[in-house]
Formats: sequence, C-alpha cells, structure tokens
Amino acid sequence: MKRIILITGGQRSGKSVYAEKLALALSANPIYLATAHVWDEEFSQRVQRHRERRGPQWTNIEEEKYLSRHHVAGRVVVVDCITLWCTNFFFDRHVKDMEQPSVDDALTAIKTEFDKFVDQDATFIFVTNEIGSGGVSDNAVQRRFTDLEGWMNQYVAQRADEVILMVCGICHHVKGQGLPLNICCGNDTTVPSREEIQQKIDNLNKPKGSLGQLETLALQICMVQRTLTPHLSHPCHLLFGADHGIEREQVSVSPREITWQQMINFTKGGGGVNMFCRQHGFKLLLVDVGVDHDLTAYPAIINRKIADGTGNFLYEAAMSQEQADRALAIGAEMVDRCHDEGCNIICVGEMGIANTSPSSIWMHLFGQIPLAECVGAGAGLDHPGIRHKLGVLTRSVEQFHHTYPQGFDTMTAIHHFGGFEMVSAIGAMLRAAELGMLVMVDGFIMTACALAAVRLRPEVKEHMIFGHQGDESGHKKMLQLLDARPLLSLGLRLGEGTGALCAYAIIESAVRMINEMNNFENANITKYF
Repeated sequence: MKRIILITGGQRSGKSVYAEKLALALSANPIYLATAHVWDEEFSQRVQRHRERRGPQWTNIEEEKYLSRHHVAGRVVVVDCITLWCTNFFFDRHVKDMEQPSVDDALTAIKTEFDKFVDQDATFIFVTNEIGSGGVSDNAVQRRFTDLEGWMNQYVAQRADEVILMVCGICHHVKGQGLPLNICCGNDTTVPSREEIQQKIDNLNKPKGSLGQLETLALQICMVQRTLTPHLSHPCHLLFGADHGIEREQVSVSPREITWQQMINFTKGGGGVNMFCRQHGFKLLLVDVGVDHDLTAYPAIINRKIADGTGNFLYEAAMSQEQADRALAIGAEMVDRCHDEGCNIICVGEMGIANTSPSSIWMHLFGQIPLAECVGAGAGLDHPGIRHKLGVLTRSVEQFHHTYPQGFDTMTAIHHFGGFEMVSAIGAMLRAAELGMLVMVDGFIMTACALAAVRLRPEVKEHMIFGHQGDESGHKKMLQLLDARPLLSLGLRLGEGTGALCAYAIIESAVRMINEMNNFENANITKYF
C-alpha cells in the first residue's frame, strides 16, 4: 500500500532525525536512500558518520539521480533529500557551464523520475528544505535553483498523503492529520510517557486497579492518541462485501446469494449492523469489493468491485497479487475518507458467505495451529458438514504447500486464500494505524484479518481494541495468538462487525473515566492505597 510523506523545514530543524524515527516506527529494516554527491573527503567522512549513527538495521543506498532503478516495493524508504537530488539535475558536473539544463528541463526530468519511483507500492518519506524562506537572492544561479526546488517541493506535496513542517525540532502537520506511530516530535515534551499516563490513572479517586480492564483500555487509548485527555470523534464502521470461490465446495450452510441479499438489506437499515450503528452513533459505509451480483442500482453501496468473487483456492489462488494490492488500497481509501471527516476510531466488518474458510486457513498458517482446531461451524454447519469443510480445506492447504515447497511469505498466503473483503479490511487496519486511529476488531473473521495485519506490520497491534470473543471454533485460540483480551463474550457469531459495535460503550466508559473522574487531590480524599 503506497504512502507518501513529505518532511520539510529549514536547516537544522530536525527533519532528517524525525524522518529516521518515523521510518523505524514503521519498519524494523527501513531503507535510507541518500541523494548527495560526495564532493570531497570531508563530505565523505560526514556520510560515514551518518551511516554509523543509523546503525545496521538500515539498508543504505546511494543514488544521485535515478531513484527508480532501485526496487523498494513493500519497504519503508527515506529519501534524503530532495534539495540535493534537484542539485544533481540542475548542475551536471560532466558538461560545460553553458550546456547546463534549463530550470524547465531539469524540473521535467525530476518530475518524471519522481513519478517512476513512487509508482512502486511502498512507504516513501521524502526530506526537503524550505530554501526560499530567507528572501530573494542577488545571485541569478541561486534564484534559478530556488525556483526549481520550490516548484518540485510543491509537486511532491500535492501528491503526498502527509506533509510535515519541522520547526525547532517540533513537527507540525500541514497536510493530513495522522500522527506517526509512537514518534515524539524532536524534543516535544507535550507527548506524555506511558508512566505519566499510568500515574494519572492510578491517581483517580479509586483503589488502584479497581476499574480493571477500563484502566488498561484507557492507557492504550492515551498511548495511541499521545495525550492525557483522549477523545472519540466521528466513529465509522466499514463493512466490506465480497464472495468466495471456495463457497462452490459446499463449505457453508448458506448459499452465496445471501451476500448480495444482505448487502441490499443493509441499505434499507434492516440488518443487525444497522441497528448497532444507529445505537452507538456510527457512520456506516457499505463497500462492494467483490460481490457476485450487480449492486450499482444501490447508491448507498460504494462500488469498488474488483471481481465477481474470488477464485476457488482448492484449485487456484483466490486472487492475484495485483488484486490483493487493489483490495488493500480500497481499505486504505475508505479509512482516508473517514479520517478526512474527523474520525479517529473505526470498526471493520464483513459480509461474505464462506469467509470462515480462509480465516481458518490463515489461523492455521500464521499461528501454526493444527487445521482441525481452526475449523468450525461457520454460519451453522452440522458435524458432517464440518468434517466435509475440514477435508476441503486440508486439500487446499496441501496444494498450497505443493505450490510453494520452499515456504511462503505473509502476502502470498493472504492473496492465495483471502477474500476481497478480508484483504480490504487488512488495508483499512493498516491505514488506520498509520493515521494514529483506533481500530475495533470484531469476531473470528476480523480477528483473522487482524492477525494477518500484525504479521505485516507488528506495530498495528497497539491500535487494536478487540471487542468480542465469538462462538466460532478456534476464535479463543486466535485471540491468544495475538495476546488479545476481548471486551465482551456474548456468544455472537453474526459477523458484520456487530460484536465490536456492542463493545463501543465500554470504550466510551474508559475515555470518560480518565477525563471526568477526579483525582484524590481534587476530590479532597485521602489516598487510601
């Protein structure tokens, strides 16, 4: 899933340090792509010091001009910096002064290379300088270069998901409002530590720990939002719908037409998800990413159909890598839509007959749990039906291992078995975490998606609130894999995100607790523990 971040500011404003911190929060092994030309020995020594400071977790690449020749798909890459990159196009040391490219020619070449480079599915963090902030130079060459970089900065900023301005080591979001994952802005002391948050909770006028899981939840929310006064705003529920090729193997008691029938029912407000969204004030977004039915007559359903259902993974991959990338992008798009409206907490649900089958396989593959312990009744299979389902899934997994005898990575398992609605949910979870949002996780299927998301990006787990432990066989074990403690256990197995929605009131209570309860001092109560 592509993401472009631009970090700008003046000299010694903390841009590079912040970019590196952000990259390390997003990846254990980021790429540092340096664009500087090494002019002399002093500069060479400076480059070496920077490498040593960054440490061995970085992949260091030096490229003066043609960034696109380097394959960075799936990685987090810091490009430091646009200023030096522009310099390399503006001044070519291999040609005479009178033959140097014009500003227009250099700008065109840089834009072309930028577009080629960011065409890859990666997280790009560009560092640049606000070199035009000091007034107009009396040097013609300097004026031309300032024009060049200023226009290039604008070009990148227009395409960036986030633009961050660094001032005296403090970051200010000027485009996009997503807070980086657990990154302090330079020496910004306004972001509370875990210890400070815990101290506030412990000093509320109650015995220490007496509000149990509410206290744990409040701590988590404060850590995600980086504040002592958390809030919940404009909650949104994303419900992705799609069909599954594996349904053709009678692994579900329900036929696939139930998917489209229920999606239409949701537009009329008649589903369980509608009721709970109304009750808790959630905006509901219905998204067709692969329902085997034409739903274009229903404007309440957002049309992002990738195909009319997935392939049958008993015989072939459920989807191509390109389709999986598209599904991830759709999930991110929906979160961006919510975030732009001021949302800071999302719930994710699904509608897709037979989607417990890929969920069971993901649980088996990612958790190394015997498949028989992962397969349950789904929407209501009897014991013979469960045995048949287990047999189909067993053959599917055996064929998968035959196809990948040397092993497989997480994305391979995701696109081989997943549903479009499930992969979209993963994309939504990843993007929500990138934007500093809370993610409510529902039952068995959404927990499988959460497991996959955490496999891709472990830090996403910090943003997840697990709403409900359902009745589907194996859900408890999958929650244990994630070291997750659900808020509710009501015996629900409807899906759609209903269990998580029911838990929203508890999340609200945790926020009210830390914001509205007095501490011992304010309440004039002797601290009695």
